[in-house]
Amino acid sequence: MIASGLYDCVLGSRILGLSEYHTGYRAFSRRLLEQIDLEANSDDFVFDNQMLAQVLWLNYRIARQGP
Repeated sequence: MIASGLYDCVLGSRILGLSEYHTGYRAFSRRLLEQIDLEANSDDFVFDNQMLAQVLWLNYRIARQGP
């Protein structure tokens, strides 16, 4: 999904039948990671939410992939 250029971020679920984005895997394009200000994020449990907020703020595309 990322290699094809369709999405810049893909969220994957580890649990069948549940799309809980906090318990899944993430993949990011290099272009996206070079644009996000990781240092602006917390170093605790809200890091994931802050990073996804930056992804959306910068208008990158997010996809969800489940089992």
